[in-house]
Amino acid sequence: MKKISGLALGCFFTLLFIAVYCLIPYGIKDATTGVMGARFIPKLLFIGGALIAAVFAVVFRKECYEVDLKVYPMVIGLFVYYFLVLYIGFLISTLLMMMAYGYLWGVRNPKILVGLGIGTPVMLYVFFEILLSISLPSGLLF
Repeated sequence: MKKISGLALGCFFTLLFIAVYCLIPYGIKDATTGVMGARFIPKLLFIGGALIAAVFAVVFRKECYEVDLKVYPMVIGLFVYYFLVLYIGFLISTLLMMMAYGYLWGVRNPKILVGLGIGTPVMLYVFFEILLSISLPSGLLF
């Protein structure tokens, strides 16, 4: 565990929210010309997040927090998951990700890992594909 000050955490998240806010025009196409377009809610959320993080930095600047270093493999895993979804599709990549994250979180029972890995994509498939008729990403290879 590593100790990080509240000021550093608050500044990091403030900058992160501002960076994502700046990327919104590139990721969300806005068809309307009014204030309440498709970009309004994401902008509102990221402005609010940046303000909350800035207040956190000021209020808790002298506090120290322990940060678990298991977070880094999980963040890297999210990027790997993103590219896996692009190439092999949602169902297989979600199965692999759920099993890997279960192992990282300390689940060592193979039955639970396999059940988690198979059960989650199956439930999401049933909910989105069958009940809501929303197709899940199939990937470039399949």
